[in-house]
Amino acid sequence: MKGPVGAFKRLLLHLLERANALFVLFRQLNQDYLIFMGDIFSMKAEQRSIPNFHDSDCQPDSLCVACALVLVAQHRFTGFKEKFGRWPGPDEELFFDGTRPEPVRARPDQIKRQILDAAEIHNLQVAPLLSFFGIQSDLN
Repeated sequence: MKGPVGAFKRLLLHLLERANALFVLFRQLNQDYLIFMGDIFSMKAEQRSIPNFHDSDCQPDSLCVACALVLVAQHRFTGFKEKFGRWPGPDEELFFDGTRPEPVRARPDQIKRQILDAAEIHNLQVAPLLSFFGIQSDLN
């Protein structure tokens, strides 16, 4: 793994190794979100292991779900810090309602919009991210 692509892969692997706690948070967020949504979505929550979402063929122009989640998390962490002037705590919402003075879980349409915004900014494939969070792509 030499050159820019190799360096990028090493960086991504390093970020994945260092982001284990973040992945646990995402897994819990995913489960909490699906439980919270209840009857709104027809699909049932599946137990998924985030490491299974990392694809060894992950490329800079086509990231796997695990690597894309790192960028979505980075985007949401930055948004949290910009809004509240501090980094989020372990039990605080990364998908928060930006109109509120405190971090409160966003509505489903706001969560989808926040994922779409992060995907657009980081040039990520949207469908796998929405699928990971159990969000139907046709939800308005």
